[in-house]
Formats: sequence, structure tokens, C-alpha cells
Amino acid sequence: MSNCFILGCTLIFLLVSFVQSEHIYCNYYEYECADGRCIPYTWHCDGFRDCADCSDEANCNGAVNANIKTDFQSGLGGWTQERGDDFDWTLAYGSTPSSNTGPTNGRSGYSDYYVYIETTYTAYGQSARLRSPLLPQSNNLTVAFYYHMYGNTIGTLNVYRKSNVGDELVWSRYGNQGNTWRNAVVQLSHTGYGDNYIVFEGISGSSYTGDIAIDDIYIVDCTTQSFNCPNGMCISNNSQCDGFNDCGDWSDEQGCGKCLYCTYTRNVLIE
Repeated sequence: MSNCFILGCTLIFLLVSFVQSEHIYCNYYEYECADGRCIPYTWHCDGFRDCADCSDEANCNGAVNANIKTDFQSGLGGWTQERGDDFDWTLAYGSTPSSNTGPTNGRSGYSDYYVYIETTYTAYGQSARLRSPLLPQSNNLTVAFYYHMYGNTIGTLNVYRKSNVGDELVWSRYGNQGNTWRNAVVQLSHTGYGDNYIVFEGISGSSYTGDIAIDDIYIVDCTTQSFNCPNGMCISNNSQCDGFNDCGDWSDEQGCGKCLYCTYTRNVLIE
């Protein structure tokens, strides 16, 4: 065994020991994120992602909080294919199989996943419905999402607010909207009574050039304690200027001062 190998192993051991000894433990009034970051304990299970890994919102009892993002990178993300419709939404990346319809990639690039309705083998007017996780009642719910409706025989994309009193149509588009991803923001004054869901319904057109896609769905409960992102998403004011891309477009980090290299300890910015 060479002296270089022994020296290398010793250096690695010392480095690991140093990193372990540098672990910062949170105070009793703080919550420790899974990545070691400390946040005020009152931010735990408050409906906002304050830990970069979202560990502060894991294992919280009750309905899913109304501050969620679904980008379909890990499947449907808690969304459910509804029973009783005619066919299902399809998870995909890259182009849809049919020519002259559908996106060529997800909103963020070729490897970005999205969901769409494949209309090659469907009849005119058939529908596919995708339902959100259970949401709490709210007076200030915002639904923001991206949609792609390109093709000569595009049908209809509907968004419903679903509760125990039925489905309420809150947004709709029909026909060819061009070969591009478009952003939509829907403000809801109340999410109904009892169980609450958001439902996306894609309705097929008359031919195979009717593929409709959706991506990057935000469902957020906007309050006076929220920072309103330009894309319609709301985040906790605590998440503004914290060095993390909480809005998804870095708008929550604009105007926060120049920071060429930053590290974070107990929410304190060190340049």
C-alpha cells in the first residue's frame, strides 16, 4: 500500500470529521430542516415551503395544504385520473407522437415532463379529467398553470372547482392557441364547502391534431403575508430574498442585493 494512498485516506477522514464537527444544531425554538438549515419553529406546517427540501411541510396532518407545485417530474404528484371519464391524461416528455399538434417538449425543455391528452384514438367530445389532491377551504385560492393547445382540431381545456355541491367551471379555452406554452392564472374567491379539489378536463376535437398539454401547476393560498410571484404563485414573505428559487422564476430573489457567492446559516446571509 503506497504512502500516497494512506495520506489520501487520512485527508478524507480528517475532512469528513471536520464537516461533521461543523454541524450547526438548531435552538429549541427553531425547526431543523432535513438539510440542516434552521427556521423558526412557527414556520413548521404553516403551508409554505421554507426548507429548500420541503421537509418542514412533510407529515402535517389534515388536508393537503393549498401551497403546492406539480411539475410532473416525479409522476402525477398526487393528482388522480378521475373515474367515469372517457380516457386518461398521459405523462410524457419530448414531442407527442402525432405530427402538427402538441408540444415538442415540456415547458422547461426537452427532458421536462408534462401531461397531455392523446386524441388519435378518441372520439369527438370525449373527455379526460385530472383531479388535484384534497385541498382545504380557503377564501384566497390561486391556481396558476401552463397550457399548450396547438393543432387544427384542438378541442377544449376546462378547469373546475370541485366540491360537495358539484363542479364549478372557473376557466376554459377552446381551439388552436398556437405552438407555444401559455400561462394562465385563476383567482378563486372561495373553494366551496366540504371537500375541495381542482379538476383539469381535456376534451378531444374531431381528429388526431387535438393534443392538449398542461405543466407546472401551482395551487396557492394567497394572504396578506404572501409574496405574489408574477406567474401567479404565492409564497411566504419569509421566503423572499432567502437565496432559494421559490417562485420558479427567481422573482422572489430580485432586488435583494448583489451576492456572488452565498451560504446560509440560521437564515443569515453570509457573503
